[in-house]
Amino acid sequence: MPVFRFRRIVCRCEVFSLDNYGFIRQKIDIKVLILYILKRLPAPVSQNMLTELTLIDNATNYFDYIECLTELEQKDLIIMTEGDKYTITPKGIRTATEMESGLPYTIRIKAASGAERAAKILAREAMIRTSHKEKPEGGFTVSLSLSDGLGEMLHLDILAGTDKQAKEMEQRFRKHAESLYLRIAGILTEDPEDGIKEE
Repeated sequence: MPVFRFRRIVCRCEVFSLDNYGFIRQKIDIKVLILYILKRLPAPVSQNMLTELTLIDNATNYFDYIECLTELEQKDLIIMTEGDKYTITPKGIRTATEMESGLPYTIRIKAASGAERAAKILAREAMIRTSHKEKPEGGFTVSLSLSDGLGEMLHLDILAGTDKQAKEMEQRFRKHAESLYLRIAGILTEDPEDGIKEE
């Protein structure tokens, strides 16, 4: 009776995740994606926010993205505004319109969704203004304002003792501007005799 001997062969395969390399590998596509996002934003955006919007689901490599960002700026397709924020130029808008259809559909959908959420954040930030300046006699004047897109709803000038305190006031106002407005309006419009019991 013949004896069959089987030789075990072990095949070792290295598996690479596409997420590590991104769905977009061509620099031209990365540039178009950046323009596609900026085109949908109502105001200049910080590099941190733009980075978060562009690297959706690791759609591209971070270092390629930074290189493309620099090249777009050199070509006057995007510019850096005051406050180190990026915005798209008219030339960039034309380029995005002509080339955005070449981006993968799923990337476009996710990028548009992210840009929509960012647009709401930027719109709110545009309605809130804060600043402070030192007074000759000491202390700092903190200016805080909230608008609704048509005009100012609230404007406050408050005295702060130190620069640190002034910055903290600005930070808290930016975070709670709407609720502070409602509280102040409530105090100013309610009857001062409400809640006072007659003896």
